[in-house]
Amino acid sequence: MKAIVYHYVRGHDARFSRPGGIRRLEPESFRRQLDHLQQRLRFPDASELIEILSGRRSPPEPSAVLTFDDGLRDHHQVVYPELRSRMLPAIFYVPTAPMVHGSILPVHAIHHLLGAVEADTVLQDAMRWIDAHRDALLADHRDEYLYRHRGAVPQPAAALKRLINGRRFLRAEARRALTTALLARHLPDLDPATIYMSRENIQEMSAHGMIMGAHSMWHDSLCELDREEQREEILGSLAAMEGLGGPSVRTFAFPYGGFESFDGRAVELLLEAGVDWCFSLDPTEVTAEQLSAPRSRQFLPRFDCRHFPHGAEVGSAP
Repeated sequence: MKAIVYHYVRGHDARFSRPGGIRRLEPESFRRQLDHLQQRLRFPDASELIEILSGRRSPPEPSAVLTFDDGLRDHHQVVYPELRSRMLPAIFYVPTAPMVHGSILPVHAIHHLLGAVEADTVLQDAMRWIDAHRDALLADHRDEYLYRHRGAVPQPAAALKRLINGRRFLRAEARRALTTALLARHLPDLDPATIYMSRENIQEMSAHGMIMGAHSMWHDSLCELDREEQREEILGSLAAMEGLGGPSVRTFAFPYGGFESFDGRAVELLLEAGVDWCFSLDPTEVTAEQLSAPRSRQFLPRFDCRHFPHGAEVGSAP
């Protein structure tokens, strides 16, 4: 079985069109990719999909499952109507801090900032904020940070994403404070409701056969967190997703998803929490052997949509 992951699926927005910001799949490309996949692969319905991914049934061949990460408004406005028209099920993985706290996640704050503002301007503002908040730097990497980020930076967008999207230099709470400050300076009117699905959107989609899963709370790389922080991210997001309707399953997807983004501690927490299956990001097929064991179901592989025809995204990598 091929599991495929998507993120932004949206049309052109002139406000966020600078290179280095939002990498998106055009809606027409999405529709063409679905045409291509439906001609070649079988898509099990939601109940069969749950049986397969929970290890109670072998996947048919050739088959596929569609997954959508980050709880984006695109998924309700663009993706969901298209899936319903084709009677296709899918799994949507939602980071819950936006829904619970009304927050914009650092990862998406940076995408929107870089889409709207010249990258070097945002980076230099970030540097000034850090200079005024040196305690935000992790002590073990303070010298490395100063070496890498002082003076001219040849790729400011990439440097800013490394700074924000990992915990290598900044504490998790500092990343949130920094991106909040940058948004207040450059995009003060940016509303989380224009980025993320609402609770009502999620309930509507659940009521019509879409499967909803957790994607952590703050979209932090779990391997960078200590065990208690991992526990809070995993259990907090699972709890927030319960009671929103839909099938009674516990499923999770790792933020960022590569094998460098989670560790054995996170896998153990998923098992303790009774998670039925979890997705990572690795361009290989899900096998019956992986599905047969509870532990290997906690890091099932997924292909990015760009690995298939019509999946080329517009914009630069996140």
